[in-house]
Amino acid sequence: MIDRVKAGAADPDQLALSSLGQQARIQLWLGNIAPAAQLYAQQAAQGDQNGGLSLQYISSYLVNPDHFAALKQAISDPVIQQLVTVELFARGSNLQMSDTDATGTRSKQIVSQILTLLNASVKSGFSGSDRLAALAYRAGQYPMAASLLKHAGDSGLAWWLRAKMALRDGMLKPLPPPMPKRRQPSPPVKVGASSAMRTLRPETIVPECRVAGEQAILALDRGDYLQAMDFLYRGKEIYWADVADVAERVLTIDELKGFVDKHVPAPATPLKPVNPDEYNGQQITPDIQLRELLARRLMRAGRAQEAMGYFDIPNYRQVAQGYADTLKTAQDKTADKLVRAKAYYQAATLLRTQGLTFTGYEMTPDYAIYDAGYSYLGDAFDTRELKHKSWISNAEAARAKAALPAQDNRFLHYRWQAVDLAQQAADLLPPKSQAYAAVLCNAAGWVIKRDAKTGQALYQRYINTGTRYSWASKFGYDCPAPDFAAAGQ
Repeated sequence: MIDRVKAGAADPDQLALSSLGQQARIQLWLGNIAPAAQLYAQQAAQGDQNGGLSLQYISSYLVNPDHFAALKQAISDPVIQQLVTVELFARGSNLQMSDTDATGTRSKQIVSQILTLLNASVKSGFSGSDRLAALAYRAGQYPMAASLLKHAGDSGLAWWLRAKMALRDGMLKPLPPPMPKRRQPSPPVKVGASSAMRTLRPETIVPECRVAGEQAILALDRGDYLQAMDFLYRGKEIYWADVADVAERVLTIDELKGFVDKHVPAPATPLKPVNPDEYNGQQITPDIQLRELLARRLMRAGRAQEAMGYFDIPNYRQVAQGYADTLKTAQDKTADKLVRAKAYYQAATLLRTQGLTFTGYEMTPDYAIYDAGYSYLGDAFDTRELKHKSWISNAEAARAKAALPAQDNRFLHYRWQAVDLAQQAADLLPPKSQAYAAVLCNAAGWVIKRDAKTGQALYQRYINTGTRYSWASKFGYDCPAPDFAAAGQ
């Protein structure tokens, strides 16, 4: 059938391609894995998906340690070498399912054995040398990686590995740029994932973004923080948490503001209000997220009017403006004490209930990135328990520390600031009034489950200076609203 099609005969049912697969299956029955792989490769090269699936079966079969003898017998064939290299490179994590410990001892041993076999079998000029070098690097076999890189050509992967090997040798200066022909990007590695599957599970490792991210680490190490931000922002969709850490903790407010003004314009179309409990089909892009992050930093720094220009989500801007206006009234020493007290309490309540949207940290300590659904995920800049070299310099760590709240740098830090505002409201109220007692009671309730000491201090202030009410036994847990009108009578 194959000969007839080669001679020009029609083959509407693609029987010739199927014949290649049948011949390959016979070779597999006879134990001839290399010839079978060559036939399946021909079948796949001509567009038959079954050929590709069969190659995947062979590659996964050969990396199974139970079939090591078959691998040794077939490894001299270039097609087999390519298959096994790609299998380990793209789907090596499958071997980890057989591990019996957390360190992956068994899978590491398997990979090491296969790499040694491949390294001894491939000839100079092997087209998969860059991937094989990457596998060696990943497995910690650095001398093997260095040896393979000598013949790995000029692919992007090869040069990336050379840069990483140079870093291992302590070379922080950039490598000499490759010749123009080396600037061609490496072809993507396809391992049988369908386009539908890639749509359902978006790619999270984009080479250009990964390299830019590593360039950002080097820029941070040498103190070039704005360039680091520029590199990281190229992968903003994938590395948003890293972008946020640098934007929020490493750059100064004015450095971040300059970056946003230059690179991140406001959305062309006005946004709709955001309600976490409703889906309106509106995508909040990293550009919008960064502008909101800057707005919240400006709010924390007391630069409210500047912040309004970066709140692109209208209801967040409205709440932030309301807070700023209320706080301005509260701080007006020419105003009536009762008016100021009520304003302080209103500002405190806004801060307690909606502070995450207009003053919360994206990362540590508030985790607005997760809608404050988690209380503590660790501080990316805390390197005290690291057992390996940290790329975070003292200067970077100092900036990161300085960007945290001066006090109460704990989860939902703004609640303690709300308590402080409530106490300022109480300062302006008659101590024997219901409003005074209710303000302190409500303020205690905002933090008492996380900070019993502060809750107790508020209760003690009430006991020492306020009037006993029937609800005092539930102080901090079941509090009435303050009656400001009665306090003025």
